[in-house]
Amino acid sequence: MEYVSTRVVEQIWKDKFMWLWEHGKEGNEAADFVFPILIHPDTSDRFVKWLQGFGDSVQFYTHEQIATAWLSVKQKEVLGI
Repeated sequence: MEYVSTRVVEQIWKDKFMWLWEHGKEGNEAADFVFPILIHPDTSDRFVKWLQGFGDSVQFYTHEQIATAWLSVKQKEVLGI
């Protein structure tokens, strides 16, 4: 198994996020997508600070919070609410 620099992995995450950011918009609307990621401690500080640079446009949630919100939406769909 080869070693991959944490900076390389960090750049891959940034590239994927930016692709979603740029392609998740309709007109002037903000991008609307979930970017689930488990971050290695060697890159977490830099990457989180980079994401925080987007201001209130980027929100942070745990995987549990995302799953709970999704289930709530699906339950409402099933019940026709």
